[in-house]
Amino acid sequence: MTRAQDLQARFHTKYIPEPNSGCWLWTAALSHKGYGVLRYVGRWARAHRVSWKILRGPIPNGLHVCHKCDNRLCVNPDHLFLGTNDDNVADMIEKGRHLAGRRFGEQNATAKLTASKVAEIRRSRTIRSSRSLAREFGISHTTILRIWTGQYWPEPAGDTHAGMSTADVGERAAVPEVADTMPPIPGFLRRERAAVRP
Repeated sequence: MTRAQDLQARFHTKYIPEPNSGCWLWTAALSHKGYGVLRYVGRWARAHRVSWKILRGPIPNGLHVCHKCDNRLCVNPDHLFLGTNDDNVADMIEKGRHLAGRRFGEQNATAKLTASKVAEIRRSRTIRSSRSLAREFGISHTTILRIWTGQYWPEPAGDTHAGMSTADVGERAAVPEVADTMPPIPGFLRRERAAVRP
């Protein structure tokens, strides 16, 4: 078996046809942007580009392999087309996928948090450190601070804490209803930090 035949055989084992859309859905490794990837000539390459090369031929310099179906996992060459960067951007705008059409919060497919998790983070702002919450939810402590200050996941109108500054959060600003039931913050934080140390 030649190297090209081996590549083609490997390629065809890494997707499944989706009967409704006609997409060939990539089931192997993915890039950080959600595109299929595989080893091609000793390097990682996007699977839809490899599909084009194997089944359609070479890709001229300066051209992209674009998706007609807007499915990053699709490697069906019938759903792909060659185009310039301008063609790709025009296609994106025409289909409403440009910056103005971005989805936020739970509507974003890459979101790590849900509205209920964000509510839990907000409820914990006076009793837990941003770092311990960050570890629990798998996000950065800066993201926790930005949730607390309303920079990320804006709070519903009428919430009395949406205007807190980062400095207020850093000083563990107390929520009035909860503050009366809390131990003094500095001592509480010292106990929490001591419990985390080895």
